[in-house]
Amino acid sequence: MCKGNIFVLGGFSGKQRLNSVEKYIVKEDKWTQMAVMKDKRHYLSACTINDEFIYAFGGFFGSTEQEINDTIEVYEVEKNTWVVLTVRMKVSGCNR
Repeated sequence: MCKGNIFVLGGFSGKQRLNSVEKYIVKEDKWTQMAVMKDKRHYLSACTINDEFIYAFGGFFGSTEQEINDTIEVYEVEKNTWVVLTVRMKVSGCNR
C-alpha cells in the first residue's frame, strides 16, 4: 500500500510473465493502469519507502522458473516512472 492505494506488480497470465502495474484507488473503488516495469517478472518481492517509492526485487522472468531476475527497479509514485538500479541482487541456486 502506498499513498492509501494498492499497487499490483507483474505476475503471470498463464502464458507469459507480466511487467504491468495496476493501482487500486481504494476511496474510488477504481483500478488504473500505471507505467509498466522495465522487466517482466512474477513471484517478485516489493516494498514501499516513505510513501514515495516502490521497490521491485527479483522474481522470475523467463519461460521457466530457472530464469531468475536479479534486477531491482524503483517506481517513483508522483512521477509514475520506473528506473532500474545498477546494483544487482546476488542470486544463488537452491538445493531440493
